[in-house]
Amino acid sequence: SRWGSCSIRGQITLNSELMKLNEKYLEYVIIHELCHLRHHNHSRDYYALLSKLSPEYRIIRSEMRKFITR
Repeated sequence: SRWGSCSIRGQITLNSELMKLNEKYLEYVIIHELCHLRHHNHSRDYYALLSKLSPEYRIIRSEMRKFITR
């Protein structure tokens, strides 16, 4: 269920399953993780930056939930 991560040292890791999805989802996850280079949490400032770089992030994130298998 984890599409990507960003370590405190700035190492970004992406789930290889992203390659099977539409490019917009890969782009969103990359932007999401790059925002963590500036804000290492999910604070208000983090979401302000994410919203600026990916204005439709809420829609995309919601769409991605259908790809999660448990």
